[in-house]
Amino acid sequence: MAFNSDGYSYEMPWRQNFEARATLGYLAGIVAAGVCSVTTPMPAAPFLWMGAFCAASGVWCAVGAYRVWRRVKLLKGYPFSFATVEDMKEKAHDSRHQDEQYIGRGFIWENRHAQAAFEITKSDYYTTFISDGGCAHNFGMGWLHGMEPKETDLWQLLAHTNGHTLITGVPGSGKTRLFDMLISQAISRGEGVIIIDPKGDKELRSNALRACKANGIEHRFIWFHPAHPDESVALDPLKNFTRSTEIASRITSLMPSEGSSSSFSSFAWNVLSSISDAMILCDEKPSLVKLRGYVENGVDELLCRAVRSYLEHLPPEQKDYLDELDDKIDRLERAYEGLKAQNKTPTVPLHRRKAEIHAEYYKENVAKDHPSRELSGLLSIFEHDQAHFSKMITNLLPLLGMLTNGKMGELLSPDDFPNPRPKFDSSSIVNEQFVFWLGLDSLSDAEVGQRVGALILSDLASVAGARFNFVDPDKMRPVNIFVDEAAEVLNEPFIQLLNKGRGAALRLYVATQTIADFAAKMGGADKANQILGNINNKFALRTTDLSTQKYLSEHMPKTVIRYVTRGQGVGGALDKPLMHSGHLTESLMEKEVPLFAPQFYALLPNLEYLAFISGGTTVKGRIPIVVENKEKIKEVRERIEETYREINSVNPESKAGQHGVKLEDEDMKSLEEMTEAPSWAVREPQSDKMRRN
Repeated sequence: MAFNSDGYSYEMPWRQNFEARATLGYLAGIVAAGVCSVTTPMPAAPFLWMGAFCAASGVWCAVGAYRVWRRVKLLKGYPFSFATVEDMKEKAHDSRHQDEQYIGRGFIWENRHAQAAFEITKSDYYTTFISDGGCAHNFGMGWLHGMEPKETDLWQLLAHTNGHTLITGVPGSGKTRLFDMLISQAISRGEGVIIIDPKGDKELRSNALRACKANGIEHRFIWFHPAHPDESVALDPLKNFTRSTEIASRITSLMPSEGSSSSFSSFAWNVLSSISDAMILCDEKPSLVKLRGYVENGVDELLCRAVRSYLEHLPPEQKDYLDELDDKIDRLERAYEGLKAQNKTPTVPLHRRKAEIHAEYYKENVAKDHPSRELSGLLSIFEHDQAHFSKMITNLLPLLGMLTNGKMGELLSPDDFPNPRPKFDSSSIVNEQFVFWLGLDSLSDAEVGQRVGALILSDLASVAGARFNFVDPDKMRPVNIFVDEAAEVLNEPFIQLLNKGRGAALRLYVATQTIADFAAKMGGADKANQILGNINNKFALRTTDLSTQKYLSEHMPKTVIRYVTRGQGVGGALDKPLMHSGHLTESLMEKEVPLFAPQFYALLPNLEYLAFISGGTTVKGRIPIVVENKEKIKEVRERIEETYREINSVNPESKAGQHGVKLEDEDMKSLEEMTEAPSWAVREPQSDKMRRN
């Protein structure tokens, strides 16, 4: 802009437009030369030469004046831009960017932009643009995007997205709009999409369905929502597992495991693992409803079936075990029938006594020669002190109740009910490339919503492990997983999903308001850093949290800015009071600072972001509002304008009505510019540099 590369030159970019004044002076010179040539008897040739010189100099100064004027004008900010679903399809199928995805319009944020932003913060322009509105939106400072006079289409290599993406921003800053843009492209590319939405945003669901309709794959769109059980699909979160221990781990990951809670969690894991092993031994599919039933009502009946199933699978020469056991059970039933005929109540219920006989027979006759790990685990539960058992599962029972009560049981354990709704699981969703929207209804019931979301993520982690271990990488089709308000559903399997996701062709887009949300959910900064350490790409929308600003700034490249220091002083001699001296000094200094200052994250307008792309590229971009068609642009524009009019009516002192919203014909121009040949940067060398990175 106004900074040369020789290492010494410096010019304040936000100065007065001296070129404009010089242009007016040269214009006055042209007029004066013309008047003098006409009104005086002097030869006209000198005046003509003077006029020509003034004209040439005026043109040169006018060009400089225009540049200064345009640079300052851009500080007013950019209007909201729009794109249609068809535009997103064209971006996804652009032959020039087959291995890239479109991420909006903007420019590469470089040292010169950091320098210019630093200069404006220490000038009068800063306060001028704050009091004047100074941005194209009601929130934030539009001058940040005005640091570059030319913006272009921005593209990100899809290979970079395999390293996952973090999106931060306060509510209303544009996270949903960014999701919408990325989801529309993923659907257009024919990739699988899973959207985990704790709030259950209907707009996000309808936008995903809109993209499916535009691509002719409406049949691939499915959705889950606890508040609409009759319309929702059923989802079995326990269907996919390689080892039975995964079921126990999947459920206990939803329980607190820190401090004194760890012993309860470990006990619950052992109980669930033992029950799951026994169910598999009986060829019974584990489900949340069945597991709750065995934990709540006891494992008597399951133990009987498990023992008999195990004996049936012994070698043929051991079949007499079953005959002997059947004889014991027959004698027991006849004895209980005799008591019933005598109107006597047995001290031990029949089902309990049957379980005891099966347990005794196994331990006395089978366990020594043919031990079973599954039966040993189940026996430990059966013989456990009931009072202590009830105490140790006090955290497990409420959790299972959340996941099985009412319609939730039908949605998450579909095989246990006469369920007419379609049934799916994570493996089928991933492998068949469905577009799946998972609404958790956390606003109505946050506890249940968090548990369901975390359970699905645990199931996805298992599917990722299976893909990683058993599927040929060349045959894996990418699946994009978008997690909004990610702190609501975090658990240990989520970290595993981040670790395994790259190798399993799963791309995660993790959105949160603050980094502190991760630490609060996971119980400490170390766990939060473990999550963040697995994410390579970072998109920062407006962020007011200081810790988040610090984290983002620390993970951005550093740069050096220049500034001028001035000093003055006077001196004199005591013996010569009339003699004195003075001096003025001016020094050009340098200082290492973050490429994007931490405080600037709080100033980003709606739908604008600062992104650090894996590979080392820092990008300043704007997100378009994706609408159904061009006819909808006018409708959306009017709705936005009405919203801001309401804001201004509540706060008459706000100047958002004057400068806060710019929805002009430039929006249509932005749509047309989307069809132009895009590039990363303003200059071609920059583009080449980015692609090498």
